Amino acid sequence: MRARLPWLLLALAPAAAAADWRLGGTAELATAVQTTNGYGQKAELTLLPDVEWRSPWGFDVTAVGRLRADTIDRLEPGRPDRGSYDPWSRPQALGSSGELALRELYADIYLGPLYLRAGKQQIVWGKADGLKLLDQVNPQNFREFILADFEHSRIPQWSLRAEFPLGPVWQAQLIALADVSVDALPPPDGAFAITSPELVPMAPPGTRVRLRPADAPEHRFADGDAGAQLSAFLGGWDLTLNYLYHYVDRPAFQRSATSDGVAVTPRYYRTHTLGGSAANAIGDFTLRSELAYATRRRLIAAAPQDADGVIDSREASAVLGLDWMGLTDTIVSTQLFASWVDLSEGAATRDRVEWDVTQLVERSFRNETLTLRGQLIHDVNAGDGLLRASLSYDYRADLVLRLGTDLFYGRATGRFGQFDRRDRITASITQGF
Repeated sequence: MRARLPWLLLALAPAAAAADWRLGGTAELATAVQTTNGYGQKAELTLLPDVEWRSPWGFDVTAVGRLRADTIDRLEPGRPDRGSYDPWSRPQALGSSGELALRELYADIYLGPLYLRAGKQQIVWGKADGLKLLDQVNPQNFREFILADFEHSRIPQWSLRAEFPLGPVWQAQLIALADVSVDALPPPDGAFAITSPELVPMAPPGTRVRLRPADAPEHRFADGDAGAQLSAFLGGWDLTLNYLYHYVDRPAFQRSATSDGVAVTPRYYRTHTLGGSAANAIGDFTLRSELAYATRRRLIAAAPQDADGVIDSREASAVLGLDWMGLTDTIVSTQLFASWVDLSEGAATRDRVEWDVTQLVERSFRNETLTLRGQLIHDVNAGDGLLRASLSYDYRADLVLRLGTDLFYGRATGRFGQFDRRDRITASITQGF
């Protein structure tokens, strides 16, 4: 075999040379300053190189890397724990404030009507903006809460995606994931450390709390996720039906009494998520909707005396969105989110029914080189929320300047109000290459 290898490489060399290569990517310099105290929150350089190779054998290969360095280092101080990542997906630390990661590496394979994408990739379901409903396939990094674009905060996983026609109207998509990465939560000393009692359990004052190692999925195939999606265009409607058998990427914090206090164990559990989406353009309006039902949800118990601090439940959620594009270069989008959980086993730190409203207004000027964008995410139950505004300027096709602000409001116990002291002004320069 060793003797044949040089001859094999020589045989493949002409085909490789004839293949189509494309090298590109972006470099971004981004900074954020907290308005409450003037402290820098981040000063970050991010390089995202990508390579595309179109082979002569009927498949294409894409690779995307990420090199990130933050000189202020307040989002994830020091060398953050990367235990939530599968070892095959884990970024490599560079000193105390940098990391190197292989974001994506996949092959697109075309076999007649069958399309396959195999490798490390993002699989995106649903089209809700600002908050997620059906987009539960890949976990997310919450180092900046939900402020980073989903494309960059989503954690790609090693997986296989197959798409093929199912009759004259329907298209089928099957997915299988062999990657046990879960949500990456910010460290306790991070700028966006989560403190809301709806999201993390709170111990009574004076109670000694010991955090045990997470009970997380470990075996890539036995603990892998799988799902299916059917899609069609019928009578002007874009329709999907979705099913996902998966581990919930955010842990349930189960507690137990010890001789000197309380022990908390983050536990991950499986659930079945069923749902669908529908969208239709009617004149200047586009109507969008999503539905999702999870057969199992584990909520934080409101009663301190609850045995394990967890309530077993189910969840049904929906979003209804209306987009209007009646003015030139303008988009106005409104969304209403609703979430219902079963609280027959006891009270939780969240309400039985929760409502969120989002409002987005975006307008472009000067031949779409200048874009003004404003977005509001409001929790109706808690009365807290997030207001975002940005102005971006496409100085050239490959150079974008952006200035923005992120303003939180509400009580410290709310999902958004917990970051009321983290309001910030942001600026970035993005250069393509």
